[in-house]
This record gives sequence, structure tokens and C-alpha cells, in this order.
Amino acid sequence: MMLLRSLRIGICFIAVVILVGENSGESFSRNIIYENVAAREDEEDLPIKNDIVSYASSLKKILKFALRNKNEIDLNFAFGLSVMYDNLKHVQITKQHRLSKGLKQFLKDFLKKNRDLITYFKSMVKRDKNEKNEQDRLSKTLGVRGISDFVDEKISVFLYTKSVYPEWENYASKVKEFYKWKPNPMEADKCLSSLARSNWNTPRCNFKYSCYIMLVNGDNFGYALTHRLLWLLQAKRGRGCNIYRSYEDRDLMHTFCIRMVREANYIAANGFKFLDLMLEQMTLCPLAGYAHTLRRSWLAEVLEHQMRFGCFSPKSFVSSTNAKNDGHPWSISLNNSSMLGGACDRHLTAVAAGALSAAFRYIAETQF
Repeated sequence: MMLLRSLRIGICFIAVVILVGENSGESFSRNIIYENVAAREDEEDLPIKNDIVSYASSLKKILKFALRNKNEIDLNFAFGLSVMYDNLKHVQITKQHRLSKGLKQFLKDFLKKNRDLITYFKSMVKRDKNEKNEQDRLSKTLGVRGISDFVDEKISVFLYTKSVYPEWENYASKVKEFYKWKPNPMEADKCLSSLARSNWNTPRCNFKYSCYIMLVNGDNFGYALTHRLLWLLQAKRGRGCNIYRSYEDRDLMHTFCIRMVREANYIAANGFKFLDLMLEQMTLCPLAGYAHTLRRSWLAEVLEHQMRFGCFSPKSFVSSTNAKNDGHPWSISLNNSSMLGGACDRHLTAVAAGALSAAFRYIAETQF
């Protein structure tokens, strides 16, 4: 699965306008149950000040891995590096005067190397001879030029303790049927690339009408929902435009993230079996200013999946004795998500970078 689940299957990366998309949940309406989930109920399960060191250490490992394996930086991985950069740059700009000398130096060194990686990716895209490739157009929406400060909003514990979802087997089968999603990966990819038509900083985005339908009437779960949110986020941060009015876009993001908090909690309660999807939720909602997907207990699970090389594996504590870079040539869209002979997952590493950098930013923004 993928942050851009689309990209993992050769493509790239959003929830109900005023709860309009309920029809997409009709297939779920049968066999609905109330699930008592196992997530912690206390509202203090958000990152605390002392966690910043472990998150910084994990991010440093990701950065080192990317520097040593630049051929792995496709569009999918580049998005994760871009989000990581912007989360930490936001901290440097807004909170540096409150950070320790060590954290200031960490940010300075980290951001320089992170920026170099993004520059490398952009230079490789320019060298790509296939200028008409859909992925090239997608790369124009890569930037995340602004980040919303975290909102000080309490969410009812009800959201963490009771979620209305089908039985797990039914839910899991729906998430895996990606070509039945609204939008499916191809549609999500086309909507993202259509944003490239918009000039930077125009009031309204220029996009296909079918993308509007996708936004107001798409599926309210899984990667379809995260890709709808991604489209909203990239409209503003990738092109500086709005889909609707700015306050309407914000309301949509809020609605989407409320749904994602419920869904992420449901996944956590069922053994983190869709960790990749959870990490998309943990990456995207903080960009909109919502920290509620950054649960400490969830982040602890994420860290267990980091390999000694710095990349992440779907299975925690997997053996890495035979892991090695296969030396494949660089491509903007690699055919599969495995790295180091299957020891690591490219998309999982990208979204882990997004989620952990968001947690770092949350601590720096709220506790320093």
C-alpha cells in the first residue's frame, strides 16, 4: 500500500463535502458493528517533549539511507522527503529561538542534506527524456510550500473508543480492492497531475470536472480517502490555489481528518495490519494542522519497523542479513515498492518520514 497508494502501483496520491459522500459507504452499511477498540483512551497519548530525541534519531537514519541510495528516490519517496523537509523547516523558522543548541544544529545540518536530496530528485526529473509522462506533470505538484499550525482542538474520546466499521475481514477486503475505489489509483493520479495546469498562487485551481465529482462523492475510507485529502492539500501547498473557497477547503480537510482518526484507531485496534495506510493518515492530517493521528503508542509501533539501514519494513524486527541495493537505475516511478532485495518498503519509508517529522514538529510547536 502507499502514501500515494497510486504511485506504488505505478501512479500517485483526499472526504465528504458536508458529509455528502455517505453513499460510498453504503456497501459498508450491511453488517455494521460497534467495535470496542484497544487504543488508549486518555487524551495525553500525543507526543511529549522527551520523545523529540527518538524521533530526531529515526529521521536521521532515514536521511542517511536516502543519501546512500539515491536511485531509490522516485516520486513517491520524494514526496516523503519533501514533507519531512517542510515539517522541520517550519520548526526552524517558527521555533528555533526556543530550541536547545543541539537541536538547532541538528536542524541546520539535517535541512541542508534534505534539501540536497530534493534538488537531486528535481534534477533527475529534468533529465528524464519523456517530457509528456504523467509522472513528470505530477512532480510539478510535489512542493509543500506552507504548513498549517496545529489547531488546539479537543476530539471526543468517543472517536477513539467506538468506531462504526464493518467486521475486520469485510473492511480489509474493501481496502484491498483498489480498482473499485472512488477515486481509484488512476483517477487520483490524473487529478493530482491536473493541478499542474494551475498557475502558482491563483485563487481557484484549474482542474478536471471529474476531479470535483471525486472530491464530493468519493469513498470515505482507506486510500481513497487519503488521496482525496492529498488532492486538497496539494492544491493549496503545491500550487497555492483553492478548490472551493479557502474556508470550505479547510472544513473539508477537518471532516476528512475526523474520519481518518476513527479509521486509524480501528486499524491500530486490529494489530496495525494496514500500517502503510495509517502512516498516510499520520502524514497528511498534520499538514492540515490536525495532530490527532499522531498517537504516541502508534508512533512507537512505527519505530519498531525501522531497519538498521534507516528504511522501514512492513514486518517489525525482520532479518536484514542479505539486504543490499540491487543497483537499479533511477526512475521517477519505480515498478514496485520493495528496496534492498525486499528487506524494506519504499512507500512505507516515505510515509514514516512524513509521520515522524510531523511528530517532531508537533513537539517543537506545542512544547517549546
